Order: sequence, then structure tokens, then C-alpha cells
Amino acid sequence: MNNSYIKKKLKNLASIPSVLLRPTNFCIWHSGRCGSTILSSMLKQHPNIYCAEELLENYSREYVKSKNNLEGWSRGKFLIRLNMLKGGKKVSGFEMKMAHLNRLEVNVSEAVNFLNKIGYKKYIVLERQNYLRVFVSREVAKQTSLYHIDSRKSSTLNQIYIDPEEMNFLFCEYSNFYNEIKTLLGKNCLWLLYEKDILQSPQIAYQKVTDFLKLKPVKAKISLKRTNPYPLEEIILNFDEISDLLKNTDFEWMLKENIK
Repeated sequence: MNNSYIKKKLKNLASIPSVLLRPTNFCIWHSGRCGSTILSSMLKQHPNIYCAEELLENYSREYVKSKNNLEGWSRGKFLIRLNMLKGGKKVSGFEMKMAHLNRLEVNVSEAVNFLNKIGYKKYIVLERQNYLRVFVSREVAKQTSLYHIDSRKSSTLNQIYIDPEEMNFLFCEYSNFYNEIKTLLGKNCLWLLYEKDILQSPQIAYQKVTDFLKLKPVKAKISLKRTNPYPLEEIILNFDEISDLLKNTDFEWMLKENIK
């Protein structure tokens, strides 16, 4: 049996409407560095949930490197369809990150329309309102290759220099991303805030999601902790410069958040 035949069979299977396999599909939309990993790790512990986490992460990175114009978002859609089968009759879902869409050159509207078409019924949005924290966490992770910390280990202070132009660009991207989602989904989604639903206790977000999916929650272990639990002025080497830039703007409050 050759590879082309197998691929064709898989493609046919992946086109089966998900509603025939399970009552609910869900997608978690987020910008990254906002607590999505701890939430997904808890959802994966539920016996009736199949959560594929960042399904398109590896493929989207490979696509950027190879730039295979014959695949792109088309291949991404195939991977989503195929992944739906893996959950069997469990409530099935995955994470859709802003970077995945950017790398695969697809906008939020196209992605939402596709998911609606193939049977996704539940949308969860996870937003970290302090975009400066998102950006700082992103830069620290890029420089250290440390994206997560085991809850049993100690965190380490990692200092970084922030490029003001890149920061401003990403602030706009984060804002546009969430505004577009809000416009498209309106009230037809569960909107979680990192500061209220993850930072205080990931159990809050976990409970809200299981309720949203109409499932009885089971006890889930919290296996990760914050990677950068330090004041911003200790992390950002050019804090004074960034502080001056954000002064008297809508983002100024992000400099003064309380660390919990």
C-alpha cells in the first residue's frame, strides 16, 4: 500500500463531520504566553476531554522555513480535520495561537469560518490583558529557550532588553487579534482573562471551561508555575526607556501591576 493511497484514505476519513463522532468540539484562541499550557494540561487530565494543545505549532514553524506554497493553510485545515478523529467520542479541542495564523498566512475570519463549517461549537478565548507581560515573557522564552517551569522547581530571574519598535508592533497585533475575535464571536464564546482566571488560580479557568463544555470537573494537577514572577523593573534592562514610552498612554498601567 503506497503513501499516496494512505494519504487519500486519511483525507477521506478526516472529512467525516465531527458531529457524528462527538457532541462538542472546542477551540482555545490566544496570543501565547498567557497561561494556555497550564490550562490545556489540566483539561488533558479529564477522562472525557481530548485536548491537542498547540496543534499547528510545529507545522506552522516548518512552513515558514520551507514556504511550500502548495500547502500552507490547506495543510493546516487537513491537520485539524485529522486531529478531530483522534479524540474519538470525547469532547475534542485544540489551541489556535495568533502566531499560527500569522505563519500560515490566514486571518481570524477565515479560520473561524472553517471551524464553524466542520462542526466546532464551542470557542474559548484566553487573553492576558497586560500585553507588556506577554511581550516580556515571549522575549525571555526566546532568549533562554525556557518556556515552562515545573511547579516543583525554582524560577530564575532573566533580564532582557526590549526593542521599543517591536514592542509597539506586537501591542497592535495583540489588540487587533482580540478585537477581531470579539467582533466575530461576540457573546458566543467563553472569554477568560489570565489576570483573573489563571494568575489567581488555574483552577478557576479549569472550572469555567468544564462548565462551558457541560462536563463535571475532575481533580486536575497543576504541574507548572510562572516563569517570570518578578517586577518588570527587575526584568527589563531598559525599563526607564519603556516607562517613558508608555507614560500617558492607555498602556501605562501595565508598568505598575502588582506581582502575586
